[in-house]
Amino acid sequence: MTTLIIHPDLDCKVYIDAELHGSAVAGEDYAISLGQGDYNVECISLEDDNIDCINFELHIDDTNVVKLHNIQLKPIRYKRLMKRWDIVESYSEDLALVRERWHYADWREYHCGYINKDGDLVIVPKYNDATSFQNGYACVNIGAEISRTGSVIGGTWGFIDKEGREITPLKYNGVKPFREDLAAVNMGGFTEYGDTDGGKWGFVNEKGNVVIPIVYDYVDSFAGGLAKVELHNKKFQINRDGVKVKDGWD
Repeated sequence: MTTLIIHPDLDCKVYIDAELHGSAVAGEDYAISLGQGDYNVECISLEDDNIDCINFELHIDDTNVVKLHNIQLKPIRYKRLMKRWDIVESYSEDLALVRERWHYADWREYHCGYINKDGDLVIVPKYNDATSFQNGYACVNIGAEISRTGSVIGGTWGFIDKEGREITPLKYNGVKPFREDLAAVNMGGFTEYGDTDGGKWGFVNEKGNVVIPIVYDYVDSFAGGLAKVELHNKKFQINRDGVKVKDGWD
């Protein structure tokens, strides 16, 4: 294990990969034990007037002590975000996913929305799970159950744009982010812990229309104009029109 020691100038909350690990008090060392791997550390001040933050990226590949001294928390106008949101994830395409307070006894109190870089709420928290924006769209879930460990189970998925418009009905049992203007969707499967088992896969376009039929047992997202698919235990690649163009894939 590696010990991360934080010595802040201001009292702050410390998040490791968006998970709260406690509070650091100005002028005192705050230690966190971490295993090997890559981490994003975010320190968010507890000042009443402004909520300031700064991010650090750490790569830990051996047992040692990592020290972050005299953190200068740079104002970015979060407007007391942490007094309302339990988790603020990293910004992606100028929007950050926020997770509203929830309790183990009632998973319906776990809601996701989005804020802009001024800290203003731009998409109301109403989804039971969601992803950060990629290529102009985010995956959102309604009806999922949240376990005591925070794992997302079940529910149905769809997509929203940056205005919060649902470009597809939230009816799919699994989805993958948009790549090259197309997104994979699943019907009949079951999503748990981020993975979708069973059901059939196809693709929708940015208008929400199914443009490649939902018939495949497996699909990968498009890359270079082609997508890897599997149907009846046969692997091949299709183009954006859903036409088979190449046998096999690794």
